Amino acid sequence: MDVLNKSYGSKDRDGKFDACAGLTWYPWVGDSYDNENSLKLLVVGESHYINGDENTSNLVNGEVVARDEWRDYTRATVREAFVNNEWRTPMHTNTHKLFHGDQKFDKERFWSESSYYNLVQRLMDYKRKERPSADDFVQGWKTFLTVVETLKPTHCVVIGTSAAHYFNRVMHAAGVDYDGVEKLKKVGRYLPRRARLLDGDQELTIHFVKHASKYFSWSGWRNHLGSDAPELMDSIQSRSFTIN
Repeated sequence: MDVLNKSYGSKDRDGKFDACAGLTWYPWVGDSYDNENSLKLLVVGESHYINGDENTSNLVNGEVVARDEWRDYTRATVREAFVNNEWRTPMHTNTHKLFHGDQKFDKERFWSESSYYNLVQRLMDYKRKERPSADDFVQGWKTFLTVVETLKPTHCVVIGTSAAHYFNRVMHAAGVDYDGVEKLKKVGRYLPRRARLLDGDQELTIHFVKHASKYFSWSGWRNHLGSDAPELMDSIQSRSFTIN
């Protein structure tokens, strides 16, 4: 992972991220995230996976890396998989199709105007097909509150619905103002969900879609977001990320 020779987005908030309790990896923040465009999208993935039975506290693809590079692991994933197509999984491809309908768009520009991080802040073991625990999600939502306070997104899309089961519990315990998780009309066999954080004059709607790794009807979920988050999808459309 050649961290030092690649641009992994803006680091302007790293001082604040360092103060976020429980945050293992810096979120990706595009270089143009704070431009004059009023829409700020935060995409939330679920977890990072790695193969191996070793102590992975500072491993990336099986190689020991320096702490600074380890902190950039999520950023490296966005740059290498989402932006550069150096490697990718169905989750990366389907996430792009969810927002754009296909893979033929200006990925560099889209991610320069967006932010991304994973909710679960420890590695999952792919060999054991490990899934996040209840505690992983609970701790993840606690960290989420500090991340959104730093990023101040206007729109949030969570790729996966499992974490929604723990949202109300954490928000209630934290004493924040929120609208609880609401189940919406099915997309195929799966239920999308929606919740809101209400913080003074700032309201953040959180849209939960099915995890995009497999059995993901990107067209169905794209239509759902078009109805449930029209401002977001209209903004993406109007900014025309298409490559001619």
